Amino acid sequence: MTRKTNNTRVEWVDPDDAPEITVDDLKRGIWAIDGKVVSENEGRAAFTRKLQEYSGKLSSEKLKK
Repeated sequence: MTRKTNNTRVEWVDPDDAPEITVDDLKRGIWAIDGKVVSENEGRAAFTRKLQEYSGKLSSEKLKK
């Protein structure tokens, strides 16, 4: 006959949780546009342009409604 095991609590970890990004992680990052490595300044400028482009699309969609 088998013995009933004691209830053991296993701490649940959300699989969608990502580890926190540290300053060191960010320093190791590489900026790339369409697979081409670029400087941080070029990457930030491209990112800013895309955000503004996206923001403009959202605003025009709201005006259509």
